[in-house]
Amino acid sequence: MLGIVSITSVVLKWKSIVSYFSGNNIQKISNLEERINESFNKNIFPKNLITEYKSATGFYFDAAPTDSTANYLVAKTYYFQLLDRINFDVNEIIELTSMERKKSYSEYFHAEEDLEAMYRIALRANAFNAKFNESESNKLLIYLYELIANRKKPIILLGELSLLDAIKINKELEKTFVWMNIINATLSGNIDSLENSLSSNENLGEKKIDIQTRHVSFFKGIACYHGSDFIKSLNFLREAKSGYDLITIEATKFEAMIFFKQNLHEKAITLLENIYTETGSQDKKIIRLLNVIIESKPGLKTKLKLED
Repeated sequence: MLGIVSITSVVLKWKSIVSYFSGNNIQKISNLEERINESFNKNIFPKNLITEYKSATGFYFDAAPTDSTANYLVAKTYYFQLLDRINFDVNEIIELTSMERKKSYSEYFHAEEDLEAMYRIALRANAFNAKFNESESNKLLIYLYELIANRKKPIILLGELSLLDAIKINKELEKTFVWMNIINATLSGNIDSLENSLSSNENLGEKKIDIQTRHVSFFKGIACYHGSDFIKSLNFLREAKSGYDLITIEATKFEAMIFFKQNLHEKAITLLENIYTETGSQDKKIIRLLNVIIESKPGLKTKLKLED
């Protein structure tokens, strides 16, 4: 009996110590988060603060490895580390909604290790308790990895994002949430969701993504393309064209593929030949699209060399 009492006393004392240090550490973590976010608001990447934050969250995790909040905060550390490589801006939306999407964008952002670690720890947090205080933000980190790693279809991710309670998402993740919704709505061909996401972006005030009228036309053009509304898609894509920048090149690719789907192969070939020549023959993806079109029907030819 004395042994049991002694063991119980030690366990209770240990829990009391863990609780005390965890409580103090949470306050330190909260203060560090404020300072980190203040730096980001000033467009400064706070490397030293994030290192300190990583140490504090690691201490909390070591004290309570099965606590969902502790796991989430470690996952958030990796998210903070991503912010010197992922800007969550309009240029990245254009890249992630392009005609020939990469199998994974982790390498594009040079962020494979941090993304993988963030995903793995966020999954742990969700497994221990799917409804803890920060669960909505934690799930967002899971979906962020799945978007960038191209692990799920956009329509599935869009549905999962729609189930999140936006009010409960941490303030520093609001822009990321909108960014993800715009991408998935565009790729899913969901114009209504895209318009709602663009409106949500405007409500972010100073934190909003800088999306111009031309960008809106481009995203709507791609959304209509994926929704098989080709007439509307062509109108939006042509509105988005200006000069020979990335938007114009990508809009032309989608325009050519619309003609291809409408059995207007020659028109599609001409469009791609012209944009390839006029932009300095740099984008080899255009050659791959031409290959697809040429091989789809006997007798089709192009004046370009099709070696990729």
